[in-house]
Amino acid sequence: MVALESRPKSPETEKFVSSIHVGISRGKEVVYNSDSIKSRVGDIEKVYRASETQTLSSMLNDSVASIIDNIGTKQDFVGVSTSFPNGTHLSTDVVRMHSLETDYVVDSIGACSGGTYILVDLYNKIKEHKFDPKGKHFLFASTEKYSPYLDPESLDAHIFTDIAVSIGGLEYGRNFEILGALSRKLAPEHDGSLCMPVDKDNIRHPALYLPVPYAKSGLFEMDGPTVYKVVKGTVLPLLGDAAEEAHLRLKDLDYFIFHQGSGRTNDGLIKAIYQKFPAYSPIIDKIVRDIFEGNASSGSGWKAFGSVLARHRQESIPEDTRNVAFVSFGAGIYGAAAIVQMRF
Repeated sequence: MVALESRPKSPETEKFVSSIHVGISRGKEVVYNSDSIKSRVGDIEKVYRASETQTLSSMLNDSVASIIDNIGTKQDFVGVSTSFPNGTHLSTDVVRMHSLETDYVVDSIGACSGGTYILVDLYNKIKEHKFDPKGKHFLFASTEKYSPYLDPESLDAHIFTDIAVSIGGLEYGRNFEILGALSRKLAPEHDGSLCMPVDKDNIRHPALYLPVPYAKSGLFEMDGPTVYKVVKGTVLPLLGDAAEEAHLRLKDLDYFIFHQGSGRTNDGLIKAIYQKFPAYSPIIDKIVRDIFEGNASSGSGWKAFGSVLARHRQESIPEDTRNVAFVSFGAGIYGAAAIVQMRF
């Protein structure tokens, strides 16, 4: 397994050149997990909690601000995911705040699958000749503020982190291309095992929406053992089908970025490979683990990729074309997988 986390820049970093950039804005309060909590949540060292003044929009715009000088203001496509819409059309807000030159905007509300689902929807539009991506510049982002919806006494409060992540500098056909993508319900019979108090009246369009069961308590609710069982039994076949859609073998893929639900999630997937899906054994050493700062929900894939990018820069790994699998799963219970070719 590839365990990655950001480290301070070294002089060798400057030898590495890549036009892809990842920006992160975290909640201001840092909550460190005790050893006993870490043993239960799988190596999550800390989580961030946003202050009252930190909104979905402010964290999002801070993350974009950190990379805008590198990626420029021409961003033909802007897609933003979040789990709890707040009545603001977030992608439009980014365009306005940073004076972007943009032709297409979309928000995605799909819990932990929302970020990857943007890639799935984009791939389908390209495949159906409804959208021509060639030469266009893409900015993807996620902004999540779970803390108001978590029981502070629950284990969930030590898993989810308030954070915004953005990735830009992507030009389709030059350093970015979606080779295959798909989504589906993973276990309809277990819909109620993960419920969220999502206010549909706060969704602003254009938006993608994956409906999740409503949590009447007003708090995030999860039957952890059931979700864990569903993930172990369904996520690897989802990845396999996405690779088939991309006309690639598993060994042709360089990095596997599963949703960083908790350290237990990746451990469970590896157990599933040994116990039930031995054909997936070639991916074990290529699975990215980036759970140290908690579950970033729909942004966990972008954040984990940022760790991969940081490692390449720190170790001056030469730029090359690489195939990256993004696999997400969350409330619904939905799963989304995308095989993306990126040059970095």
